[in-house]
Amino acid sequence: MNPMYRSLSGLLIAIVTLPIFMSLLACLPVPVGDPEKSRIDPQLSGQWFMLDEEVVVFLQPYDERTWLVLIGEASFDEDICPEVDFGIADSGGYDAWIERLQEADEGCFSLGEIDEIYKAWRTKLGSHWFMTWEPIFAEGEDLESGTDFWFVFRTDNADKDRLGLSMVSADYDGFDDPAVAEKLDELEEQGLPYDPRTLKKARLAVEKVMRRNVDDDELYEDEYVLIRILPEHYDLFE
Repeated sequence: MNPMYRSLSGLLIAIVTLPIFMSLLACLPVPVGDPEKSRIDPQLSGQWFMLDEEVVVFLQPYDERTWLVLIGEASFDEDICPEVDFGIADSGGYDAWIERLQEADEGCFSLGEIDEIYKAWRTKLGSHWFMTWEPIFAEGEDLESGTDFWFVFRTDNADKDRLGLSMVSADYDGFDDPAVAEKLDELEEQGLPYDPRTLKKARLAVEKVMRRNVDDDELYEDEYVLIRILPEHYDLFE
């Protein structure tokens, strides 16, 4: 493991609370895909800046199957920071933004504590890849017996330096199918810790709906856009 990420992982010990930046209303009651059968895409590993949310996302390979996702809030001093957007529609947006950051006074940017941690893995449903984020620490949540919510995204990384994450909506009408609802009800009635067999049955039912409807816009809600931070600029985001 890279020494920098090893030190970041050490911060897990010091974390007491975790504010989830995404609404829990959007999470799914089951994961998607089996992390034991997954394989990471090395192209996705590294540091990313999440537009709008203004957080830095570290996608650090944990093993060949999963990532450790660490999220730190980015803080910009409005008095001395350049107001330059990444300009995702402008091919020169990133370079201009970095150049202005390099020219700015010291203290323009600071990265807060790593305050959100997930285990993540990929799976392919139909013609699309999906990424599941399983919270390891969450504010107000007792995760000692496991979790009962997962964030699931369709990933779009046609450009290696831009990653789109379209969140799967828990309110999608297809999940109201009686066969799916029955299995989800069984899971809820069982409570934590979930029996792996019951969880798998519910997961496969949800995956079946998603596989049939991967191109339905109603399956997704918020889209998060991540811009890759190049290794030579890591020192600007410490």
